[in-house]
Amino acid sequence: MHQDRCVQIAREAAVACGERHSYMPATDLLAETWQPHRWVVDAMLLAANEAETQRDQFRNGNTTLLGLLMKLHAGEHSQVLRDADTILRSAGLVRADGTLDWDALEARRPKQQTWAEAVNECVTDPEARARLLAMDDSKARCEFCKREIVSAVEGPPCGSLQTAERCDAYRAGATDGGSQ
Repeated sequence: MHQDRCVQIAREAAVACGERHSYMPATDLLAETWQPHRWVVDAMLLAANEAETQRDQFRNGNTTLLGLLMKLHAGEHSQVLRDADTILRSAGLVRADGTLDWDALEARRPKQQTWAEAVNECVTDPEARARLLAMDDSKARCEFCKREIVSAVEGPPCGSLQTAERCDAYRAGATDGGSQ
């Protein structure tokens, strides 16, 4: 990623940010000439470089794996075993005694995180953390029919979009927020 792209992203984010600070532009027009702090651009470049490196390593690993599978399919079993051993050893997946380290493989597997786990791991500011945790819509419910809202984009299953006029339960007379 080029630093000009980082500046563009920072400008867009500053305008879209819910928090207002005196040094940040509040409109698109002000953002056109605004410059983010140098450390912000440097951090963005560092993060982009790390992500690109990870992506390239993933692509290379996939190419190597596919090449081994093609050799295996072509009947070159001994060559595949030699190459696989080299790759597994360089990845730290073979112990000194030659046995496979399945725990090391499991440790490399990406782990799913809940919204709360990700926020708690990444956000240090208590106020920002509380605000982000409140955004977790996995437990949100329609105020009228009390059904769970699975997605903030799609809205509740009753179609209310948090308005009494469109909620099936409200139209059916459950105006006190009761269930259907």
